[in-house]
Amino acid sequence: MKYFILSQEKNIPNTVKLYVKANSPNEPQTELLKEDKAKVKQVTMVEVESSADNFFPSVIEEPVYMISDMVKKVICMYTDEVVWKTAVLLDHGLKQQNIYWLPLVDKIDCLSEKATFKKDGYIENLIINNEKIGNNKIFRIAGIKEKILVINLDIVESVLRRFPDGMKIKEIESEV
Repeated sequence: MKYFILSQEKNIPNTVKLYVKANSPNEPQTELLKEDKAKVKQVTMVEVESSADNFFPSVIEEPVYMISDMVKKVICMYTDEVVWKTAVLLDHGLKQQNIYWLPLVDKIDCLSEKATFKKDGYIENLIINNEKIGNNKIFRIAGIKEKILVINLDIVESVLRRFPDGMKIKEIESEV
């Protein structure tokens, strides 16, 4: 099976700006895992900078990973292993709201021994071992600093058929 990193396209003008502070400049994203489900509110309200030109991408990565309702529905067609929490993005100026979802998933120890790291500890060449993944269709990778979300080929193909906005997909090298 092929696996892919699901991420936000960063260079899109007018991407919605959230009024949320990051933990620190060195760690801008908070990683939520399935084991954190009791600590995360079922619904979180997040204010956004009001603008009629706001672009709401299918994936928002910072300060916490959020996906659009469309992407969530596709993932749910393929797996029930995700714990979902709701994020309501509120534009008070325009009196609008958009629903996003926080996917809480497992962290899988699937890093290949062939993977290489830079001197600063970040991944240089990401390689995963398919045998260690099992039947997981969506997960995070244990043993790396990056807070990436990984999805399998079935989910990727189904999401792409629905024309997501502002989303990047990158294949991960894997070994059997």
